[in-house]
Amino acid sequence: MSIDRVFAAACRQPLALLPSKIDEVAAFLELRAQGVRFTPTEIQARVGPGRTGSTAAPPSSVALISLVGIVSQRAPLINDMSSGGGVSTQQVAAALRQALADPTVSAIVLDVDSPGGSVSGVPELADEIFAGRRKKPIVAQVNSLAASAGYWLASSATEVVMSPSGEVGSIGVYMMHRDISAAVAADGVAVSFVTATDSPFKVEGNPYEPLSDAGRRHLQGEVDRYMRDFVGAVARGRGVSVQKVKSDFGQGRTVGARDAVRLGMADSVATLRQTLTRLSTSTPAVRGPSASSAFAGSPQDELRAKRQLLRMQMSDDPREQLAAQRLRHELRYR
Repeated sequence: MSIDRVFAAACRQPLALLPSKIDEVAAFLELRAQGVRFTPTEIQARVGPGRTGSTAAPPSSVALISLVGIVSQRAPLINDMSSGGGVSTQQVAAALRQALADPTVSAIVLDVDSPGGSVSGVPELADEIFAGRRKKPIVAQVNSLAASAGYWLASSATEVVMSPSGEVGSIGVYMMHRDISAAVAADGVAVSFVTATDSPFKVEGNPYEPLSDAGRRHLQGEVDRYMRDFVGAVARGRGVSVQKVKSDFGQGRTVGARDAVRLGMADSVATLRQTLTRLSTSTPAVRGPSASSAFAGSPQDELRAKRQLLRMQMSDDPREQLAAQRLRHELRYR
């Protein structure tokens, strides 16, 4: 895929990405479109490096899946933008399915360090993560950023663990319109489109003319639709109301580790190494019919049980709803 096509694709689709990152990516792509070429080191300096050095080695019973870099549905787009790095939702989904099917794997850790990215493929992967936690515990380790689409995915896990310096949030969706009509006119060029009579909106939002009011309303509707999906997925995953996500989960800003735990955006603070050590000695319960046995004793355990109950009650899966009835009964009479 050419860089021009990458830039056009970025302008056409809804993004769940830190705005500061899209500025860096756009500037990089502008230079590439002008014929400037960069080394892999220079690319990393502009759009962000991938994970460097070695990560903590997981125990044999824990599958460690990396979600590092800009999120996209397919690998080729990522490779053009970040020299081979990034998160492909298709590849992560394949790794997740493999870990869920592996009888030697008792828990799954998602090693998340992402500013977000394209919305495409994210709702589907978030659904797979949420469904997978009925089979095995899935821990999202924020190490050290889960922003926008990155948090969309992390919040669907059984548990969200923050590294001490970690940040989560940036819940929001936006689209861009690139108007180059003035620049084209300055070059003495005029571009006209002739569209089929039955497709009057075919070239709506093209970069050779200002965005029309009708076009803006259409893009606003698209952004709002994806935002509803985003907020709903976070509410489902974290076991809270949609209104709480809207009012308390940063309103588009990122939140530090301890504040994230206090607000209910995450469950605890620990490093990746500490999380892997904990999972190697005691596996957290699966969110399912027998999960209540893991919650007994402290007020924090009670709160987690109630959050779990709310998550299951909000699920569309009949099995989760049945499990919620059982858990509610156990919490009432234990």
